[in-house]
Amino acid sequence: MMMKLPAIRPLDSKITDYFASADQNLSIPLIQVPTEEGLSLPYLCPSLTSPDGIFLVLGVHQERTILGGGLVRGLWFGREGKIWLPSPGPGQSSLALTVLPYRCLIAGPVFTQLLKQARSRDPQRLADYVAYFEAHCQKVAEKCGAGLKLEKIESFLPFRIPEEDEVVQIAKAACASLGIPCSFESGGGGMDANIFNARGLTTIGVATGYTKNHTKSEQLVLEDFYRSGELAAALIETFAERCVAK
Repeated sequence: MMMKLPAIRPLDSKITDYFASADQNLSIPLIQVPTEEGLSLPYLCPSLTSPDGIFLVLGVHQERTILGGGLVRGLWFGREGKIWLPSPGPGQSSLALTVLPYRCLIAGPVFTQLLKQARSRDPQRLADYVAYFEAHCQKVAEKCGAGLKLEKIESFLPFRIPEEDEVVQIAKAACASLGIPCSFESGGGGMDANIFNARGLTTIGVATGYTKNHTKSEQLVLEDFYRSGELAAALIETFAERCVAK
C-alpha cells in the first residue's frame, strides 16, 4: 500500500533520515488505520519504507484483517490514518505522521497466476478460472450462511483478424501514407472492437499513443495524440478510396 501526506510534497528531513538510518530495524514503526469509530489501535509495520522521499510504502501480508480493512477504507473514502516513527534519539519524542492511503498494489504468485488465467486467450483456461471463482464464492457464501446467485455474462468475446484481411490492409496503407511504422499484436483486454466483431462488423483497435492506461500514471504525448488524429483521417480516406475503386 502506498501512502502520502495529505498534500504531496517531499518528506521532512527527520523522516528521510529515519529511513536512511542503519538502525531502523532495531525499532519498528506503528500505524493506526481508520475504522468506523475513528482510528484503530496501533499495529506494527516493519516493512514501512520510502523509496522516493515522497511516498511511504507499507507491505501487508493479508488484506482480510483490521489493518488491511482500515487501509482499504482509507483508500476508498479518503480517510486519514496515522504513522508513528520511533524517536530519532535519546530524549527525543517520536514522529507522528498523518497519512492518506494513496494506491494499492496487488502482487504475489497467486495473484499473478489468476491474472494470467483471466487474460488468457485460451477458452479452456478462462472456463477453469470461472469455475474456480464460482466455487470460491459459493464456499464463502455457505460459510457466512448467505445465499448466492451468480450470472455469467461474456461481455468481451475474443476475436482474431488475419493480417491478410482487408481491414488490416487498410490500416497498413493508412499508416504507410503518413510514414508511420505499424505492427499488429494480440492482447488480453477488452475494447469496442470486441463488441463490433461479435456483431459481425470486422474491426481492429488502433493505439493512440498513450501508455499505462487505466492507471493514475496514464500519460499521452501530445505529438502522438495529434498524429493519431491524422491517422484517423487517413483511415477514413483510405477506406473511402477502396469503396470507390469497387
